[in-house]
Amino acid sequence: MKSPSNALRSAIAGLLLGPVLLAGCNIVGPAFVLVHGPPSIPAEHKLDKKRSTVLFIDDRSGVLPRPILGQQIAEVAETTILEKNLVDDLISARGTHIAARQETHDQPLSLQEIGRAVGADVLIWISIDSFALSPDGQTFAPMSETRVKILDVTTGERLWPAEPEGFRRVIRMPTQQGTSPTSRADVLEAQQNLASWTGIGVAQLFFKREATEDRGRG
Repeated sequence: MKSPSNALRSAIAGLLLGPVLLAGCNIVGPAFVLVHGPPSIPAEHKLDKKRSTVLFIDDRSGVLPRPILGQQIAEVAETTILEKNLVDDLISARGTHIAARQETHDQPLSLQEIGRAVGADVLIWISIDSFALSPDGQTFAPMSETRVKILDVTTGERLWPAEPEGFRRVIRMPTQQGTSPTSRADVLEAQQNLASWTGIGVAQLFFKREATEDRGRG
């Protein structure tokens, strides 16, 4: 897989360093941080660095308002995984998107078949369950919900998590009063930002990060 462009690296760096909204987190005092360092969140699962890995953004229910947002989620997640050096061989998710388009209503493809189609050893399945800029049509509070699981393409075994439905990951961007997008251009930009946050939030499941940088919750 090609290395991420400088522009994409810069964009992701800005998202990683930007403000976050952490639901249910206690405020940690400056004295604690000075002594112990900022609180951190461990990885939910460690990827096998030596096995070829691919992401599959599963939006077969049509949750995303535009298909290109799924590609953006995948690209940002891939870039983050590469930047963190989590796997040596990351296959582009574009291949899984193309493979999934070959299925029919009568003959859907299994995740194992999709992974085999691109020659991957491991497939990271990311189901898009919710993706919205507002919960009520008025409040600007972008949020996405995903379910993530990892499959051994060779054996068909689910490597993670134990729950068959997958690990639930909710991504919430900071709510800002009076900034609801009004023009089509603003709406498209807000959707792109949420897609980028979602991609980072999924990738964060696989490495240790500071609590202030976390993009979601399980």
